[in-house]
Amino acid sequence: MRSNFFISAASAVLLLTIGPSVHGQGSVFFNPSNSFVPEGNGTNSMTFVLTLSQPPTNVVTIDYQTSATNPYDPPSYRASALANIDYVPTNGTLTFPPGSTSQTFTVIFFGDILKEPDKYFWVIYGNPAGAAFRRLGDEIVSGYIFDDDPSNFLPGFKATEIATGLNFPTRMEFAPDGRLFICEQEGNIRIVKGGQLLQTAFLTLNVDTEDLAEAGLLGLAFDPGFVTNQRTIGLAALRQMEILRAPTLR
Repeated sequence: MRSNFFISAASAVLLLTIGPSVHGQGSVFFNPSNSFVPEGNGTNSMTFVLTLSQPPTNVVTIDYQTSATNPYDPPSYRASALANIDYVPTNGTLTFPPGSTSQTFTVIFFGDILKEPDKYFWVIYGNPAGAAFRRLGDEIVSGYIFDDDPSNFLPGFKATEIATGLNFPTRMEFAPDGRLFICEQEGNIRIVKGGQLLQTAFLTLNVDTEDLAEAGLLGLAFDPGFVTNQRTIGLAALRQMEILRAPTLR
């Protein structure tokens, strides 16, 4: 059996319907490929190429849809490129006439002059007719947007990496005792102590991240009496402010 994928661009909700398998049937196969492009500035486009293993004798069609989610990943795992902010959600149908082995489509994306992490989104193919995918998962490809902006600093300033392995960091604050507290959007507060990121989260808040835009854990502050009472204040969008007592043994 096969899962056909239909995705609403507005809500990024993945819907599955069951039909004949898209995998391993027939003698003509799809050969999908990822797309890799530098970000550039302004409005740009990236091209996705889908080829066939051999010229078909009949018409071959298949649908495509950009997506912020991947059906093979947990629901909370989302693409780092944001629809309508980093790229324009796109969908359509590719048609291979008899004898044709290659078709393309483009996705519009937006570049800027900010130094930021690389971004990606997914493209999901579905509803094939006349050809199939060889393996489970081949129907999903990625669009990678590589940041190409230089780091711009005022004279006397430079970039120094202080931690890696963070998940959607949103804010950092130095505590009076020298520890660096870092907020992760999905609710964790991490600590960098002595130049090292502690493996265990300092605290985890129950937050609503929604679409990972202006939601989740967005900041923290230290009580004016932090040195004696060890209190921090976690600021989470869509939820009331939570006052937290910071353990002193970390």
